Amino acid sequence: MPSSKSKPADSPIQNARLSDVLHQSRAQRLIQQSLASDRFPHAFIFHGPDGVGKETFARGVAKLLLCESPQVATDSADSGSGAKDSCGSCRSCTLVDAGNHPDLHRVVPEAETAAAEGEGDGEAPAKAASTQIRIDQIRELQGALTVT
Repeated sequence: MPSSKSKPADSPIQNARLSDVLHQSRAQRLIQQSLASDRFPHAFIFHGPDGVGKETFARGVAKLLLCESPQVATDSADSGSGAKDSCGSCRSCTLVDAGNHPDLHRVVPEAETAAAEGEGDGEAPAKAASTQIRIDQIRELQGALTVT
């Protein structure tokens, strides 16, 4: 099932803009080139070890794509090249920060959702939580997207 659970709104992951993500200049450059060419791919895979900023970066990209008033980044290394960033203050950015944007769907493995919710109340689970995204989760997401 798509996870509607997210980190608190005051989390740096929630409030980060794309230009706030450090040490991801190659990935930022790829995103900016895609935006500039008006040829944005349907998907990106963010892969790497824990703690390198994949989720922060992905949320920054989503925020930029959903932003109602994207601006030229002023604090990024690419600011001279006209790199875009979210404004951080429009209604859309506020909804992304709060984890409530209707067009942003976060799908995570069941095990991650279970860990975030603190499941483990002593009862044996009927089925072990998967460490991978299951096809049922994608089907549920597809169903939700066809309704909206």
